[in-house]
Amino acid sequence: MQEHYKPETVNSYVFKISPTVKYGIEKGYIKEEIEFTHCKEQEHIKDIYTDDELRILLKRPDTNEFVDIRAWVIINTLISTGIRAKELRKLKISDINLDNGYMTLNYTKNKQARVIPISSTLFIVLSEWLTIRNASREDYVFCNIFGEPLQRTATMYRKKRYSKKHGISKYGLHMYRHTFITLSVRKGMSPVLLKRITGHSNYKILDKYYSFNPTDLVNTVDIFNPLEDFKPKQKRY
Repeated sequence: MQEHYKPETVNSYVFKISPTVKYGIEKGYIKEEIEFTHCKEQEHIKDIYTDDELRILLKRPDTNEFVDIRAWVIINTLISTGIRAKELRKLKISDINLDNGYMTLNYTKNKQARVIPISSTLFIVLSEWLTIRNASREDYVFCNIFGEPLQRTATMYRKKRYSKKHGISKYGLHMYRHTFITLSVRKGMSPVLLKRITGHSNYKILDKYYSFNPTDLVNTVDIFNPLEDFKPKQKRY
């Protein structure tokens, strides 16, 4: 596969087939020991949603169709919290604490629960959505029309359809996580706080999610540069 596909594609295939093979080994159907490795990927600057794209996607739909409102609330949640798609799909109504302004993620990648603050705007969006859902505390926040938890493929399909409907060619769910981290860094969020919110195990992994832009440094150089503390005072005329 390495002769025909990019390392990212090969790793994706390996990731998808490995659970089935490991299950076969565990059950004794496969006698050989198979070791799964990954190709070394070339690092690229991560693509994120632009401000204009976010303004379009975050605008409340004119329609009250369930799937459109659900997609809109999902986008608001992802860009406001940076949580992973699986964490979003596993989120239950009982995990949302609007009174105290936070949500609890009990199903995470590293198996460690964490608390995510709810912003003022997300508070309004979630309040409306939970009123629409009108479900019990043990139900999932985001579900299909039968009240069942959303599947990964269904979530991606609906998000892609919603984006294309609004003229946006980007539709990656994980791209919202990159966007959240990048915009939070640009707004000056503490790396310690950001790491705690995103649930990354170390700062090296967190750094990979940041979409570097040279203007980020140019726009902040005077704020942090020590030379600026000693510049001559400007005379007023």
